[in-house]
This record gives sequence, C-alpha cells and structure tokens, in this order.
Amino acid sequence: MKEPNSTNFSQIIVVVLIITAAVFAGMASLARPAIVPSNAPAAEFSAERAMAHIRAIFREPHSVGMPGNAQARDYIIAQLEELGLSPEVQQTTALIPIRGNVHASIVQNVIVRIPGTNSRGAILLDA
Repeated sequence: MKEPNSTNFSQIIVVVLIITAAVFAGMASLARPAIVPSNAPAAEFSAERAMAHIRAIFREPHSVGMPGNAQARDYIIAQLEELGLSPEVQQTTALIPIRGNVHASIVQNVIVRIPGTNSRGAILLDA
C-alpha cells in the first residue's frame, strides 16, 4: 500500500479549503438583509413601513362583500392619495366558477395611472 506523499496531501487540503470557502460564501449570499427601520428615507424600501400597511389591510377578513373589503379598499385609496396620486375605483361584476356553479359578485378595482417618461408602452401592476 502506497502512502500519499506530502504534495498530494497538500493538494487535498487546498481543495477542501476551497470547497469550504465556496460553501460559506454561498451560505452568506442566502443571509437575510438587515431590516430597514420605518424612519429610513422615503425613497428607500422599509420592511417596517411595509409591515404597517400589511397589518392595516389584513386587520380583518376582507373577502368580497365583507365590511373589511371596503375598509381595505379605502385604506389603499387613502395611501395612494397621500402619495399625490389620483386613484379611481372601477366597479364590475366578476363571475367565478366553483364546483360546477357560477357565482357572481360585484367587485371594485382600485386603478391608478402614473404618467411615464417614455412613450413606448405601459406597465400594469396588479395585486
């Protein structure tokens, strides 16, 4: 049986160290970014500010026809108006097939148009 010489052993150690460093570098890229506080500049995304909006919207169930739905819609409209935008409410009837039946509901979509700086098309955001 042949014993590994010191050169082969050194090469093995180097390869193991490189693999270990690559694993740690990969794991570091998966780390969560720091939470930006609510007092951060308005142009910077803040998880704390976003969480406040989520809590306000999801305070209570807001399925179609429930009081929470109107409250969530009104909250979203107020927030858009605070940003200087002019939201519109589009009312329509939605037909939803469920287990062979069709259910109809009157729904209200909040629409806002933000003028762009380029005339090559539009972007639609939906939530």
